[in-house]
Amino acid sequence: EIPAVLVLHGAGGSTLRLDTVNGWQQQYPEYRWRTLGVGGGPWVGDPWPDICAADVIIAHAGQNCVADIAAAGKPAIIIGQSRPFDEQAVTARNLSRAGLAIVLDDWPDPGAWPELIDSARRLDVSRWTRWQTAGAGARAAQAVADVARHCALDGSA
Repeated sequence: EIPAVLVLHGAGGSTLRLDTVNGWQQQYPEYRWRTLGVGGGPWVGDPWPDICAADVIIAHAGQNCVADIAAAGKPAIIIGQSRPFDEQAVTARNLSRAGLAIVLDDWPDPGAWPELIDSARRLDVSRWTRWQTAGAGARAAQAVADVARHCALDGSA
């Protein structure tokens, strides 16, 4: 079976373009490459099925992207993108420290993809439980309810 590699990006800004990924696909046909959110490539309303179908995900270190990868329990190669407050660099460092993903500071030389993908596939994806995605929706709803209750009690609502 050909491993599926999903290159997942978003609207936050990246130098990565579809023609670059197409070059990787031509160089490494032993992988089934798919892109979502890459400049010049497709967008979908719901990326979840593609995330779940991937064997390895190559993505930025934005919180939403990382949360989706964690919830799906997928091996990942994370490249933190430059942001004004360095939030992606901080997230990437934490992912690396926790052994949750292969983390790079910048896009690698294309010759590195086979080794990086193989390394990602060997990651212990059970470690994603540390990201605490299970029950996250209920915890968020409870936090909103707690704030609303507090505001109602002190008259600030």
